[in-house]
Amino acid sequence: MNKRFYLLLLICLPMMLWAQNLKPVAQKIFSAKQQQAVFATENLFTVSPDNEQLKRQHAATATKATFVELNKSAIASLMSQQPDYLSLRIPINNNTIQVDLYKANIFTPDFSVTSAGSNGGAVNYTPGLHYQGIINGDNNSIAAISIFDNEVMALISTPSAGNFVIGRLENNRSNLHVIYNDADLTSRPAMECATLVDNGTYTPQELQLPANRGMMVNCIRLYWEVNYNIFQGKGSITDAANYVTGIFNQSAIIYTNDNIPVELSEVYVWDVVSPYTGTTSSNYLSQFQTYRTSFNGDLGHLLGYGGGGGIAAGFSGICASNINSSKCYSGINSSYSNFPTYSWSVMVVTHEQGHLMGSRHTHACVWNGNNTAIDGCGPAAGYGYEGSCSGAPIPSGGGTIMSYCHLNSVGINLSLGFGSQPQAVIINKYNSGACLTACIGMACMPPPGMNTTTVTNTSAVFNWTAAVSASSYVLRYRVVGTSTWTTATATASPYTATGLTAGSNYEWQVQTVCTGGSSIFTISTTFTTLPFTCSIPTGTSTTNINSTFATFSWTAVGGALSYNVRHRLVGNATWTTANTTSTSYTAYSLTASSNYEWQVETVCAGGTTSGFSASIPFSTTAQPCNTPQNNYTTSISSTSAVLNSSPGSGGGSYNLQYKKASNSTWTILTNVSTPYTLTGLQPNTNYQWQVQLVCGLTVSPWSSTVPFTTLCDTPTAVTTPTGTINVCAGPVVLSANSGTGLTYQWLNNGNVISGANNSTYNATVTGNYAVVVTNSNLCSSTSAIVSVSIGAMTGQIAPSGTVSFCAGSNATLNATSGPGFTYKWYRNNVLLSSTASSINIGSSGTYYCVITSGSCTVTTNTVVGNQINNPTPSISHTTPTSFCSPGSVVLTANTFTGVQYQWQKNSVDINGATSQNYTATSNGSYRVVETANGCSKSKTIAVNTASSVSASISTNDPTTLCNQGTVTMYVNNPIPGYNYQWKNNGNNISGATSTSFTANVSGNYSCNVSASCGNTNSNAIIVSIGSFNAQINPSGNQIICTGGSMLLSASSGIGFTHQWYKNGNIISGATSSTYSATSGGSYTVFINSPCGSGTSPAAVLTENSVSASVSPAGTSTVCSGTPMTFTANSGAGYTYRWFRNNVLRPGNSQIINVTSEGQYKVEVSINGSCAVTSNIAVLDVINNPAPVITPTSATICNGAAQVFTANNFTGVTYQWYRNSVLIPGATAQTYTATLAGQYKVTETAFGCDKTKSAQLTVTSCREQGEGAISEVLNNISISPNPFTDQLNIFVLSEKEGNAEIQVLDMLGKIVYRSVITLNQTSEINMDVPAGIYMLAIHTDGKYQVQKIVKSR
Repeated sequence: MNKRFYLLLLICLPMMLWAQNLKPVAQKIFSAKQQQAVFATENLFTVSPDNEQLKRQHAATATKATFVELNKSAIASLMSQQPDYLSLRIPINNNTIQVDLYKANIFTPDFSVTSAGSNGGAVNYTPGLHYQGIINGDNNSIAAISIFDNEVMALISTPSAGNFVIGRLENNRSNLHVIYNDADLTSRPAMECATLVDNGTYTPQELQLPANRGMMVNCIRLYWEVNYNIFQGKGSITDAANYVTGIFNQSAIIYTNDNIPVELSEVYVWDVVSPYTGTTSSNYLSQFQTYRTSFNGDLGHLLGYGGGGGIAAGFSGICASNINSSKCYSGINSSYSNFPTYSWSVMVVTHEQGHLMGSRHTHACVWNGNNTAIDGCGPAAGYGYEGSCSGAPIPSGGGTIMSYCHLNSVGINLSLGFGSQPQAVIINKYNSGACLTACIGMACMPPPGMNTTTVTNTSAVFNWTAAVSASSYVLRYRVVGTSTWTTATATASPYTATGLTAGSNYEWQVQTVCTGGSSIFTISTTFTTLPFTCSIPTGTSTTNINSTFATFSWTAVGGALSYNVRHRLVGNATWTTANTTSTSYTAYSLTASSNYEWQVETVCAGGTTSGFSASIPFSTTAQPCNTPQNNYTTSISSTSAVLNSSPGSGGGSYNLQYKKASNSTWTILTNVSTPYTLTGLQPNTNYQWQVQLVCGLTVSPWSSTVPFTTLCDTPTAVTTPTGTINVCAGPVVLSANSGTGLTYQWLNNGNVISGANNSTYNATVTGNYAVVVTNSNLCSSTSAIVSVSIGAMTGQIAPSGTVSFCAGSNATLNATSGPGFTYKWYRNNVLLSSTASSINIGSSGTYYCVITSGSCTVTTNTVVGNQINNPTPSISHTTPTSFCSPGSVVLTANTFTGVQYQWQKNSVDINGATSQNYTATSNGSYRVVETANGCSKSKTIAVNTASSVSASISTNDPTTLCNQGTVTMYVNNPIPGYNYQWKNNGNNISGATSTSFTANVSGNYSCNVSASCGNTNSNAIIVSIGSFNAQINPSGNQIICTGGSMLLSASSGIGFTHQWYKNGNIISGATSSTYSATSGGSYTVFINSPCGSGTSPAAVLTENSVSASVSPAGTSTVCSGTPMTFTANSGAGYTYRWFRNNVLRPGNSQIINVTSEGQYKVEVSINGSCAVTSNIAVLDVINNPAPVITPTSATICNGAAQVFTANNFTGVTYQWYRNSVLIPGATAQTYTATLAGQYKVTETAFGCDKTKSAQLTVTSCREQGEGAISEVLNNISISPNPFTDQLNIFVLSEKEGNAEIQVLDMLGKIVYRSVITLNQTSEINMDVPAGIYMLAIHTDGKYQVQKIVKSR
């Protein structure tokens, strides 16, 4: 049956549902329709007006497709209403199908989206709407649809027609979506599963579904982690989360339909670069197992682009003791040529999770109870059977989830699920999973047995049968036809709904709440409330009766909209009427001591009323005469005040009384009003007052006492003279203003002058004077200050305080200057010789100056001179300043508080050398400049370097003297800065540290030369003076390296003969003055000379063994720029010298990090002795050719295309990026770009990669008019241009052969492709719409592009 006929059949086929033998998804739809559930309908898709053109543009991607526009208003309506059931009509290939859906709960209660970035943690994410269901009329189909604000993701699969995908084009963020069957794609996925074959088998029981499975109440919780490249491709955390939750919904329906409960517990998004950078699925899984040590779920799943497929850790992931056994990786594909490839991704993720749940591949030899395969799809694709079996068939209707049928023409049909045997294996594994917890939706079902009883006009009782696993219930009810529900909760049936509207048609539903989740709501149960009768209110009462108000109350009447209330004085004809929706009303402004009556009636729907009730009488109380309470005083002056009082109830006027606080007699004022102004008061006096209310013939009690104090009548205070008065000698007469009853007190600098109480005062000392004037009311004021200066000259030194200066320099002090001033300067109270107004000081001390002008003399402030004398700089070093190159010496300056450093070499600052230490590595004069407290000092030291340490000595004198004499020896080619120590018989000669030495006694002489890089002993010169002395050099205890030798030298001279011994035994033939010892032992020599004969002291040689090796051995390979670590073996006292290609490298560490290829070895010795050379370790550095992109930049017309070509070499693979974002699927040597941006390619070969970028600019190109397109390609002829149907192309080339041509439309899509023959005219017939196209011709190793126009 072809797909077109199948779709037509779905349209015409009557709906037939069977309650028995339905799969779970179809069963849910069937049950909902049996319960008369309302299926909301929306038209989400409209076929695009450009559908036909778009199909032609994308013909290279899919042979059939339908392009639709998304209805945004329908999306918004669904997101708002979120219906429990939904029916959608979907256009597919000129037909329409209907899918019936229920809202699926695919998340755990604690589901969250988290991120890894700087703001890592839980993300504020609102999930989309996820629905599952079937095609109307096809119970064996499945449909999973996820709805988000701007896109829809859907997967629909049927046994007959295969897998349909609905989604947004990858490079199109508008409303445009595509609907297609994955069998119509021009390419099939080449994804492979790298899960290792474990040679396991199944028991017959594991291959059979349990006879009585019961209700599947537990769920397998899945944790999905999203790699960084998916985040990059989608552009945001929300878009990445939408994408993977949509994929999960499409995968979950497969599990649901096979009775395998799964839920998504967390989505973790890498919005920063992740630690997962493998090139294979095995790499990704290994890194996932290493990095993710815990997760929120039963199984952990890493998703990413790359790896070529997926891999699971094994077949025992459910409740595994080792968390790494519960992990898998899926390399999914977001798109193929911009088509969303949801079905491909669902195949991978469902397949790898199936492994963790226990299932092996269907081409594994473990099935059918006889260890044979279910299908042969894997072997047919070249992968072989997993085990020892053969002959399995290729399923004509498509493979199941655990098959490799996606690699064959039959494909995988997702509606077939896992198949019966893998399903049985997984369910048996599920049943043994003790760690699994309860699902939200699987065990929590809506309650049955709904009915309504005891219906009145305002209430009804809702009843239902208890549901399994229910902890409580949520109820909702509403008037049929309205949109708003009234919601309530209950722990058990029944529930009574009150406050209903009489005579109304209601519907109600109930939902079961379970631990960890809740069910869907039941279908509605309807009932109608009884009609309503408008009744007179009863239960009337009168409360809160006062002299001026009273409150009327009554019992509520069912169905009442409001109430009319009226009251009047008994005997009065006029009522006062009011309306209220409450069941009480308070009447105000009543008359005291009066008889009243009131009535109430009900106002019902339609304006009908019940009629008023009988009158209810009451009487108001009498008006009281209350004491005024809110009493206060304002506008207080020195002689008046305003008294205020709030009115009391029952009266009209007031009586006031007031008095001084110190008096006992009140002054009474009667029948006054407030506020009241008291006058004639005494200033600065405490008063009290009270008030009482006059109520006709009675009065209220007096109020509490209110105190207040009048203000002062402040006197004037003026001093003459005013301002500043300077005199050389006093007194200065100061006068205050006079007046009756005034008293005075003079102040100096704010302090009372004792006895200064007259109106005048004689000031004899400098100060700030003022006078306090007080009147008879004890009110005072203070005059302005008069500044008096007696001895009026002033003198100051600037700068003041403490003046600091560096040792060796000085500071200048300046005294106040003026005409005729003379100066005497003092330091530490000792008169100095300077008589000028300024002085230069160069030492610490306390300085001041005495300034004289006429008869006035002034002594200035004191200034402290502070000479800063920083510590003298010093430079220390723990290693010599003379050393071998390469080498260094750390120079350390002394330190003290606040010091800063600057190091110099040869008097030039060393950039950045500002710390206490500096490491010198070359010859030069080094100076440290120490600065503290603004002063600097310096210290210099010389550093000498040399290339190596060597030592040899010689003499021009005879070395054997039978009589007294001397022998002078010299160091050959001495180096300044090296250390020299002369030795005799191996012992240091005290004070012999120059480059020469004169010996006057016999002995074995040598010189030890040392520097920072080591030391060495020179050759020996044996000197014999005065008498014979047999010597060996070296002598005493010595170390000889195993396998090495040591040259022993004896005293020699004219007429000397020798015989060597080892351990007292003659060494045959050893008769020269030297002997090369090759093993340990005690060596002596017998010498016969003109001056005598004798045996030397022994040289005792001990053998010492050293080994040398490098790890890793053999050949190691790294990428260019990546360091390689080589490690030498360790041993007590070992020293090291490393060589590359037999050239000594600097440094002497046990471990080296290198980046240059070559042969590496190490020389190991003990303190420079017994050197042994290691094996050779070879380092190969992979230095792939630098990437080259042709062209490096380009500018094209808007809508045209540019082909970028990368260079090629052996083993290279490619990945293209645009604006640093990975382009999924762009892994060829060339990439056709249509959008402006920076394009780069990463070339990977032999595990190493390099990157190169190119820039593409898109501009708007001006047309020259039809028929006026200029030719720009000299070797290519195109005619006619514009063309109608046929185009003639001639390509001139020095070579013979073929050229590839491609025709691209203005969207960059290839609409025609062919091969033409070079140097011949080729006729091309293209059935394309009229318009502008780009003709790309690939010849001579490059693309050439020409614009062509089809006129009609």
